[in-house]
Order: sequence, then C-alpha cells, then structure tokens
Amino acid sequence: MNTLILYCHPWEGSYNFAILKAITKGLEKRNVSYEILDLVLDGFNPVMTEADLAVYRKGAFVDPKVGEYQEKLMRAEEIIIITPIWWGMPPAILKGFFDKVFLPHWAYETSDSGLLQGKLTHIKKATVISTMNSPQFYYNLFLKSPLKNSMILGTLKACGVQNIKWISFPNVLKQKQGIREKWLNKLERYAES
Repeated sequence: MNTLILYCHPWEGSYNFAILKAITKGLEKRNVSYEILDLVLDGFNPVMTEADLAVYRKGAFVDPKVGEYQEKLMRAEEIIIITPIWWGMPPAILKGFFDKVFLPHWAYETSDSGLLQGKLTHIKKATVISTMNSPQFYYNLFLKSPLKNSMILGTLKACGVQNIKWISFPNVLKQKQGIREKWLNKLERYAES
C-alpha cells in the first residue's frame, strides 16, 4: 500500500514530530512505501489568491505545488494526517491545503441538488492524528468537534474517502512523559499493523 503522510507542524521539537517518527517507524516495519509531505518545509502558501479563485470553478490551479500534491494524492491508497489543534482547528496551512488542492472536478463533483460526489475513492484508508492541549470532553462537547465535522466529514468523507480513523491526543502538555511514550508506542504498533 502506498501511503502519503501529510504533516504540518513547524517545530521539530514538538510532540507532532515525535508522532511522525513513530508512524514512519511502524510503516517501515510493515515494509510499506510512504512519502512525507511536510507543508511547512515545502514552503506551501495556503493563501487563496485572486488568481487561484479565478480558475477555481474550472478545477484549475495557478500554484504549481497544487499539481504536485494532486499527483501524490493520486498515487496514495492510504493517507495519514498529523496535525496539532490550535484554537479548536488545525493550522491554517492545512486548511489552505484542502482549499487549494481538493478542487472541483478533481476531488469532487457537485450534483444538481448541491451535494458533493467524492472522486477520491482510490484512497482506501485515512488516519487523522491530532494533538491538543485541551481536554477531549471540552473539544467534543463545547466546541462540537470542529476537526471531525469540517475535515473528516466535510472534506475527506465528502470527497470519497470512506475508511477514516481519528486518533486524538488531548491535554498533551499536561501528560507525564511515560503516558506520551506509551501513546507513541501505540501509534508505532498501529502503523505496523
């Protein structure tokens, strides 16, 4: 299975970076071919410009990185997204990735009733791994799970990805080192299986 890891944290000292290392270690044990798409290191500009919007409805793009990313996604049978949650949502660079890359006629078609018909059905599995510093109950109950509603249901599922697993790590900064290590070991085993 060809796996694309979508990573968007700017700091290598972060827990997200440790998660990336655990995931790649597990995939290597499973002998899975994978590619890391690090949006920050790649210098991706998430801002939708006037030129981008002028060709958007045609499913066209101005930024050449969009074409590169679409090619990577077309080769992927599995995607793994590793993201922090800041102010209830993933970083703007990840939102901009979906805005600019998941284009009409490529990622979806719109039916006469206005509903999306996903075209990314070749992606057999997606895993979204998120970290946050708030409690899970607060995120789910009071914020109404924005990541789940917007990215998992409103984007990935709407664009045809059906088998999606969300792994959330709450209160990361308040966890003891032993707990965080245990989580990393679980993720490595998850990627290996």
